[in-house]
Amino acid sequence: MATSERTDGPTPNGGSYAIAYWRDDRGRPVEREQATMVEVVEYDERGNQVASTVALLGRPERPL
Repeated sequence: MATSERTDGPTPNGGSYAIAYWRDDRGRPVEREQATMVEVVEYDERGNQVASTVALLGRPERPL
């Protein structure tokens, strides 16, 4: 079960890569298709966290 997704390349806050962590309403890891929120964490080239953003995801069956 893939509950996260890595994207390589420059990030908006100066990181080298970012990882999106897919979560349900209770903050538990879920696959992207079941996610109602996502936390995107940006990391520098040494693996240090440089920024974190949480977003609620709209779903047709659960509008924001």
